[in-house]
Amino acid sequence: SKIRLTLPQTTDRQIIYNEIFHNAETKFTVRERAVSGNRIGFWRSNLLDGVKSISYKFSAQVKAQGYPLPQDAIMSQALRDSYPADFKLWMDPSEHIQSKDVFIDQRIKKIIGREKNVSLISRKIFDFVRGEVKYRSEKGSKDAKETLGKLVADCGGQARLFTALSRSAG
Repeated sequence: SKIRLTLPQTTDRQIIYNEIFHNAETKFTVRERAVSGNRIGFWRSNLLDGVKSISYKFSAQVKAQGYPLPQDAIMSQALRDSYPADFKLWMDPSEHIQSKDVFIDQRIKKIIGREKNVSLISRKIFDFVRGEVKYRSEKGSKDAKETLGKLVADCGGQARLFTALSRSAG
């Protein structure tokens, strides 16, 4: 049997230290994924019977990172082109944040209309998610598209929808 866990890694925003791996008669290895850069921990055991206890603990020193928006910033291609390289990565759609989906794109157009001021666009998206998406604690979490369709989600679903709408807006 095998258990796989994506492990945190040291970046310019966080330092990971004091890692403790408890493996209770399992073989533990860490692999670095070349494509994603992720660290993956694997616990393996040849015995499929019985109970195994594993744990992973770490400490982290984190640093806030923000991208302040000028109050008078106007949404344009020139503004999008000015985003720092490390910011552009966070503008792409992902499996759970479907910012290029037609349903998301149609809704953002209704939410912001012809507004071009970045601060006002952000406020309109926030007001929509806060006012229209009802909070409900759930097992698991919804992606952005499902949250928009049902207008009910936990904080994770609400955050994914806010992010998808923001990315769709630019």
